[in-house]
Amino acid sequence: MIDSAPELRCTPARVNVLDRTLVAAINGFAGRWPALDRVALVLAGNHLVKGGMVMALVWWAWFCRGGRREAIERRKTVVATLAAAAPALLLSFVVQSLMPFRPRPIHDPTLALHVPIGLASDVLADWSSFPSDHATLFFALAAGLFFVSRGLGIAAAAYVTLVIALPRIYVGWHYPSDILAGALIGATFASLAQHAAVRERLAPPILSWARAHPQAFHAAFFLLSYQVATLMDDARVLASLAIHLLRGDVA
Repeated sequence: MIDSAPELRCTPARVNVLDRTLVAAINGFAGRWPALDRVALVLAGNHLVKGGMVMALVWWAWFCRGGRREAIERRKTVVATLAAAAPALLLSFVVQSLMPFRPRPIHDPTLALHVPIGLASDVLADWSSFPSDHATLFFALAAGLFFVSRGLGIAAAAYVTLVIALPRIYVGWHYPSDILAGALIGATFASLAQHAAVRERLAPPILSWARAHPQAFHAAFFLLSYQVATLMDDARVLASLAIHLLRGDVA
């Protein structure tokens, strides 16, 4: 995953005291119980547990029973939420690229964190930790679900916090401020997308397509859901390959 060059970037970063204290406290349980470390690593890396469950809640919101008018408004909210998630995630990537490189906590020697049993020593060593793209995407979805149903949104936010965000701090992949910054980006974009002027511009064409061509729409919805659940991993691989091909970098 990493060659020798990025190692030069893995130098101690300026991190506030609260971040250091919290990440050390949460990570303090790592390396003691293999079972706990295994659970944390699975939660941090398993797409089904992370995005799969959150997207299941999105589909729940899409098909939730109700009157026709209520169903249309609910689906407009879902469309606007998914549309907002893309620019939120793009902004997260831009911030990661433009801001000074911030090593993952597990790669900062001044923190002396416990390495969870089974964690590869070089994992994510060449990826800046700020902000968290996981938090950006999944808190955007949770915020959008809040506009569908307050209870559903709270449940989604709690799930993202406890099952997606917390394990990533535990294993040393993120500081709490990485999570907070990503959550603010995602929730802000999702909330802005619910403004009537924005939602009424985005949603009606999609809903018209869904009514006119339900097979094509739901096939596309499935593919989109798969990509969102996996944090666009496959799409990013294909985009990277296309760029290399256009540049002639691939023999």
